[in-house]
Amino acid sequence: MTEIKEVIREELIKMELKKRNKREVILELIDLLYEYGVVKDKEKFFEDVWAREQITPTGVGFGVAIPHAKSSAVVSPVVAIGKSSRGVDFEAIDDKPVHLVFLIGVPENARDLHLKILSSLSRRLVHEEFREALMRAKSPHEIVEILSKNIEG
Repeated sequence: MTEIKEVIREELIKMELKKRNKREVILELIDLLYEYGVVKDKEKFFEDVWAREQITPTGVGFGVAIPHAKSSAVVSPVVAIGKSSRGVDFEAIDDKPVHLVFLIGVPENARDLHLKILSSLSRRLVHEEFREALMRAKSPHEIVEILSKNIEG
């Protein structure tokens, strides 16, 4: 079984997102996943993430969004991470801008792995000091270290 720490890689972390709205940020992170060969069909993965987003928006509050989907376009389980110092309009439940985006993608045959990843991330992200440490991080390596020390699995 895939461990959560195995799906978080330095090269899949954007230290400053360029885009400003939900749709564009999701596409920006999908481009990164495609570039590194983790997603084989950008359009299909976007459709799957966007369809999930229409059911329940994933701006969970506290400046965090966790868009996610199971998709035939995903080669292996993965989390792409983006930071935004300005904030992104992600239609969050608290109506506040999002500063941390965790895009989770898993293959269709991955059972409920995306839920395990989502649950593990969510348990930590409710803690302000954890979110602040991620925002203060100066490099993808620092972010991976913080996540590795704090996330189960």
